[in-house]
Formats: sequence, C-alpha cells, structure tokens
Amino acid sequence: MKKFLSILFVMFGTTVIVTGLLRLVPGDPVDNILGDQAPEEARIALAKSLGLRDANNQPTGFITQYTHFVRSAVTNDLKSYRTQRPVFTVIAERLPYTLVLAFAAMLIAILFGPPLGVLAAFRKNSWLDILTMVFATLGAAIPRFWLGPMLLLIFSIKLQLLPVSGIEDGAISIVLPAISLGTALAAILARMTRAQVLEVLGEDYIRTAKAKGLKQASVFFKHALSNALIPLLTVIGLQ
Repeated sequence: MKKFLSILFVMFGTTVIVTGLLRLVPGDPVDNILGDQAPEEARIALAKSLGLRDANNQPTGFITQYTHFVRSAVTNDLKSYRTQRPVFTVIAERLPYTLVLAFAAMLIAILFGPPLGVLAAFRKNSWLDILTMVFATLGAAIPRFWLGPMLLLIFSIKLQLLPVSGIEDGAISIVLPAISLGTALAAILARMTRAQVLEVLGEDYIRTAKAKGLKQASVFFKHALSNALIPLLTVIGLQ
C-alpha cells in the first residue's frame, strides 16, 4: 500500500510540474496548431475543445486545465490534436514495435558489450584491449542522431542491403535501428565489464586461487568473472 501511494504521489507531482511548466512556455497552442492566420471562430472552437477556454470564452485557470487533463486521461478521452484519435489507442498500436526494437537493441548490447570487455580484461594492454577501448570510446561518444543517418546512408542508400524504414520487410527491418540504439549501451557494458573484471582480479581470493595452483582459465572464468558480472547485471536490469 505504501508503494502504491508513493506511485500515485509521484504521478501527481510529475503531472502537476509538467502542466505548470507547459503554461510557462512561450506561444499559444492554438497558434501552433492552426497558425496565426486562422479565423477567430476556428481558434475559439479549438481553444474550447482543448479546455483552454470555458463556455463563456474566458481563459481557464491552472486547476481547471489540470482537472480536465486528469479526467481525460482516466476516461481515455485524451486525443491527438493531429488525428483526433485517443492517445492511448495510438500508443497501444505502436507499443509492440517499440518493445521489439528495445529488445533487439538490448540483445545487441549484451551480445557484444560484455564479451568484448571480458576479452579486453583477459588480454590487458594487448592490441585487442586497445581496439576494444577505442570501440567503447567511440560507441559512447558518437550521438545516435548522427549514427542512424550514417547507417542509412551506407547500408540502405549506397549498398542497398537493408531497408530504409518500415517493418514491411520483416526482421531485417529492425537491424539498423537496433544497431543504432544498441551501440552506445554495448560500449558502456564493455568498459564496465573490463573495469569490473580487472578490479576483481586484484582481490585477495583471486591471488589465493592462483597460489593453490588453479589454472588461469579456471581462476578467470569461474572465480573472477562470476563476481565481476554482478554490477553488470544490475545495470542491464535498469536499462
């Protein structure tokens, strides 16, 4: 019950803050939708439908607008001003594609990030370690809004290997978006994995295992890696 009440409190506080900040944004929503050259009758009608003016054509206050928003959200009456369709319906239609994309991006990050970090730690200061850290640095530094168009330019337009957009081509359509989204997380996971593995390798129980004559591979994978992955799993879970 405490958690449920805390969730309600957070939702209430967030919606109040966002609604209040939107009132401070310069410009008129009616002008943004219709343009400043629209007839006055159309402007008044839209303002009333959005809850910005009451029946007497007077501007509504913050509490009235917020109450209208909450009532519309609870009754699924929030509508897109572009399509006039319920917002939750539009979200529900696109949610499956969003989940597939998120899963694919996470899969790419997990398949490439931790293994590269393990190899870099296992071969510390080697060329493999250097290449992995270069990839990790570039992957974290390159912005997604630049990487996405570059992938399209190379693989879709120049080489014509992958589709530009849409889902009509099946699973192959998700490759470029997933790579664009998963690269940054893969780079972060690679750096974290390398740092955690190297930190664990310096612990006393690792030196004890080596002193007992255990093979290097056994010490690395059985003792060091299993403990180094604990913080990594936490980060992956949060992502």
